Amino acid sequence: MRRRWLPGSDAVRSKLASSLDFVGRRARSLGRRIEPEPASPSEEELRARWERWLKRAYEEIVIMHDYQASWDELVDIVEGNPYIPAPNHVMDFIRETYGVVIAVGVRRQADKSADVANLRRLINEVARHPGALTREWFVGRYPDGMRDVGHSEFDKFAGYEGDAVDPKIVRDDLASLGTTAAKVKRYVDQHLAHSADDPEGSIPTYEDLRNCLAALDGLLRRYYMLINGGSLTASTPTKQFDFRRPLLVPWAPDDSFLRHLRTTEPALGDGDVESSVRSMLADGGPVGSDEVAALLALIEALRAELRNPS
Repeated sequence: MRRRWLPGSDAVRSKLASSLDFVGRRARSLGRRIEPEPASPSEEELRARWERWLKRAYEEIVIMHDYQASWDELVDIVEGNPYIPAPNHVMDFIRETYGVVIAVGVRRQADKSADVANLRRLINEVARHPGALTREWFVGRYPDGMRDVGHSEFDKFAGYEGDAVDPKIVRDDLASLGTTAAKVKRYVDQHLAHSADDPEGSIPTYEDLRNCLAALDGLLRRYYMLINGGSLTASTPTKQFDFRRPLLVPWAPDDSFLRHLRTTEPALGDGDVESSVRSMLADGGPVGSDEVAALLALIEALRAELRNPS
């Protein structure tokens, strides 16, 4: 006959106690893992957060436009100077560096990660919380005599007389940003941040980068108006210094240039480097002696100007 434990016996109580202890430990473990839902941010907290993200996006996009303007100016200088050899390894290096910096910068603004502070996340959150940006709040920041301007500007985000931002309009901006930056983002992900074994799509061109910057400029100015209530004419800053000034002086010190010439042109010997170079250019350089003389005269004038700035 099979023995059965009687209810109330020590064995049954021991089993029950062990089971209850296991369940208790499990419940306490699960309780530690379950965190309370965070409170939804207030409208003021949302707007403050968006202002912070907008400020960072503004700074990064302005820097990219500054780099683009500097690159364009440098290209004009090099292409306008017949004495700079082509192909030019220095310009190739600068071109590659410029392309990588701009491509990575575009990707930063189009990143979909949940923990970034960029233009895309800002626009996405505005679409999710349109009630934080109402017509009353937006127009209320304008002086009494300009309220009609405020209503006109808010219509761009809410439609005619909408009480709050229309999420559909904002999502259209979000889709536009994704479409414009998709090619550049894929390139950075597969060629720069990672080395994809089988990369997809074509390599973006410098014109693609320019188009992306133009699109970022438009979106930045649009949401700067919405969040900050101010207007930006463009994202390209006005330089507070002369970008070309470092290009007016020789980059290689005279001693290093002399050593280079002695290595490549042993016939120069220990003679004066400048007079030797003048003779070499005048006798067998790639340009005529009159052009060389004019060029050297210009160099002398620039040197004198730099020694004695007005």
